[in-house]
Amino acid sequence: MRLMAFEAHRYGPFDALRLELDPRPGCLNLVLAPNGAGKSVLLRAICDLLFGIPARTPMDFRYGYSGMRLMAEAVDAAGKPFAFGRRKGMGNTLIDAAGAELPREVLRPVLGDVDQPLLERLFVLGTERLRAGGEELLASGGALGAALQAAAGGLRDAHKLRGELTELRDRLAPTRANKTRPFYQGLEGLQTAQRTLKQELWRPEEFLAQEKALAAAEAGLAAAREKGRGAAAEILRLERIRAVRPWLAAAEAARGWLAAHPDAPALGAELAPRFQTLRGQLSRAATEHEAALRRRETLAGQLASLLGAPALLAEAERIGLLAEELAGAERAERELPRLEAAQAEAAAALARLLRQLGAEVPPAEAARLIPARAELAAARQLGGAAAGLATALEEAASRQAAAGPRLEAARKALAALPPPASEDRLTALLREVREAGEPAAAAAA
Repeated sequence: MRLMAFEAHRYGPFDALRLELDPRPGCLNLVLAPNGAGKSVLLRAICDLLFGIPARTPMDFRYGYSGMRLMAEAVDAAGKPFAFGRRKGMGNTLIDAAGAELPREVLRPVLGDVDQPLLERLFVLGTERLRAGGEELLASGGALGAALQAAAGGLRDAHKLRGELTELRDRLAPTRANKTRPFYQGLEGLQTAQRTLKQELWRPEEFLAQEKALAAAEAGLAAAREKGRGAAAEILRLERIRAVRPWLAAAEAARGWLAAHPDAPALGAELAPRFQTLRGQLSRAATEHEAALRRRETLAGQLASLLGAPALLAEAERIGLLAEELAGAERAERELPRLEAAQAEAAAALARLLRQLGAEVPPAEAARLIPARAELAAARQLGGAAAGLATALEEAASRQAAAGPRLEAARKALAALPPPASEDRLTALLREVREAGEPAAAAAA
């Protein structure tokens, strides 16, 4: 049989371990891991897989017995794949891949005559067995031990070294206990640490009990929360009932009134908004009515006080005029600061304009500087004429500047002409041209 895969569930330090192996003949599978990772546990697990998990196995130190299971996928000598496993329990614990029980005879063709002690002696070679075998070999003193020691470097040296080690052991740890010896000091510390560890270490059943207590507490907490949510929902429902109870009472009273008055008219649905609008108008009218009543009472009191003074009633017209004048005076008094500020601003602007005109007179006397209307009209006419002349002067300067290049070109062309000949020749030429006819007509002919 050759293994293709091996699984350990809740076994020793492993919660769920799976190893993939190469089953080809002649292929060696190596499992490498640091000290304490569980290599020796794997060797024990393989033995338990083949021959059963002991009733009191020490591999329950972390997860307990619940759920402990070992599974394997393998091929037989003919190369046919099959799967099997072991569960923790009593009786036949051999199972298949689905967890169903398998008969014990299934593994006999695979194991043959090999039992667990033979398998451990031949294949399960761990650190503890190496140490125990070495001690047995040295302690036996037989021929095989002597031959191995001689082959390794000489029997005499090995015996000498063993004697020295024995003497050192007796000196450091004599047979009689002595607390001054380092060995017994260390042993006492080890025993104290073991006792402390035993007190602090939880046994699997204690851990499982704590887990069950935690699960029960969580279940109780969940139930309490669910109960609290139900209570909150009930409180919300009762609050809603309390909120609508007055409306329900009003509706019940309305139903009772309708039952007592069967002849009451049925009102349409459109009456509700109109009724709300009218209620608002009625409320506002009531407020205005109360304000009018208070105003009426105030005026009535004033009238009552006036009726007792006939002389004051005779002066009612003058009092009204004085009230109007008083109101105007109050408005003027309120406007006075603004008008004074505007006057001060206008005075400052007038003084600035006078300085620009060069008139050294106070602003109060600026009115005498204004000329007569006739003088102003003549000044406006002269100003308009001056503006026209300035425009014409600017246009003439522009035309002169534009005619300058043409004049210069004409001068250059005139200078380039040949000296004038006698006018007699020109007169004769003109006469010949006239006699010949119109030059344009002659050219066309």
